[in-house]
Amino acid sequence: MMDAPSTPTDETLMSAYVAGDRRAFEQLFARLAPRLHGFFRRSFGSEATADDLLQTTFLKLHRARD
Repeated sequence: MMDAPSTPTDETLMSAYVAGDRRAFEQLFARLAPRLHGFFRRSFGSEATADDLLQTTFLKLHRARD
């Protein structure tokens, strides 16, 4: 019987993203964006503000990835 493939940690995905793996970023975004967006929407009561803050957060993550 084969073991199911393990799910990479956020840290593993971030390391792969730093190394240039675009798919790792896509996985991180898919994993983290819904929770972050929900947090921002609840905190500020605005869908547009949540959208802007999510974009700003991931832009900062991208710039600081090294």
